[in-house]
Amino acid sequence: MSETLNKKNKYNGKLSNLNSKSLDGLSIKPKNNLKYDMEVKEVLVVNQVYIEKILRKKITRKLDYFLKYIVALIDGSEDASNPENLRLALDDLAHYRSIIEFKYRKYLDEKYISLLLQKIDMLEHEIKVKLAYNKFYKEEEKEKSGKVR
Repeated sequence: MSETLNKKNKYNGKLSNLNSKSLDGLSIKPKNNLKYDMEVKEVLVVNQVYIEKILRKKITRKLDYFLKYIVALIDGSEDASNPENLRLALDDLAHYRSIIEFKYRKYLDEKYISLLLQKIDMLEHEIKVKLAYNKFYKEEEKEKSGKVR
């Protein structure tokens, strides 16, 4: 009986009930609300190849979201006239930059990290240009709307 119990707990000659805190890997918490027979609270990915694939897909999705959001702000929607929305987008980009630099750096190579940071710099630059344009445009309108003699 104890022999069959040992076989169930072994994986490639090692015990399978390892403490996840001792393993070095990327911890992922599922966010879907599908009902299954069992509940998965956390998945620990240890293989470096899978970690890179997961992070690249996650980062690409997030950068596409930021790009669409910033293009919508810059292209003249009603939100573009409100500089507060542009500042919030700038803050979100700065926060995402810090996540990439400090959380994902140990899993991704330096070349990919530098490429991501360049993309984020370009997005931040576009927001700053739009903020400067809005500020200049509002000052110009204030000068024009002054008293006429």
